Amino acid sequence: MPIAHDQPDPNRTSAVRTTAPGRVRRSAVRALRHAALRAAMALLLAAPVTLTIMATADHRALAEGNAAQGAHVFTRCSACHQVGAGAAHGRGPQLNGVIGRPIASIPGYRYSEGLAQRRGETWTPDLLRTYVGDPARFVGGRSPMPAQRLRPNQLDDLIAFLASQGG
Repeated sequence: MPIAHDQPDPNRTSAVRTTAPGRVRRSAVRALRHAALRAAMALLLAAPVTLTIMATADHRALAEGNAAQGAHVFTRCSACHQVGAGAAHGRGPQLNGVIGRPIASIPGYRYSEGLAQRRGETWTPDLLRTYVGDPARFVGGRSPMPAQRLRPNQLDDLIAFLASQGG
C-alpha cells in the first residue's frame, strides 16, 4: 500500500534522533549559532548599501523634480525671495545656492529668531520640504513665511528648481 506524501514513512529513520537527546540539543544549538551568524553577516553586508542609499537619498529627491515646473511654482515665492544673477534680499533672503547652505547664514539679512536658533544645521531637500510645508512648526513658533499648500510633486519641482540656482 503506498504511503501518502504528507505522512512520514515508518521505514525511514528520522533526521532527528530521539534516542540521543544530548546530540539533539547540541545540533539545535549549532543550528541557532549558524542562523545567528548568517543573520549577522547579512546585516554587515547590507550596511554599506544602506549607507549608500542614505547618502544619495537627497540627490535622488532632486532628480525626481522638474526644475522647469519648479520655476513656475517659485512664482509663489518670488513676492519675498529672489534667485538668479543679481538676486537681492526682499522680505525673505535670496535663495541662490540654498541647498547645502547653512541655515540662517547669509550676511546682511536679519533672520527670524526661530531660524536663527537653527544655525549650524544645513539646508537639505528634506529640511526645505518641512520648512516650506509648515514654517511655524519648523521654527517652533511664529514664522514670517506663510505655509505653502503644495502637492508633493510641486515640492519636488520647487526643490529641483532651487537646486539648479547655484550660489
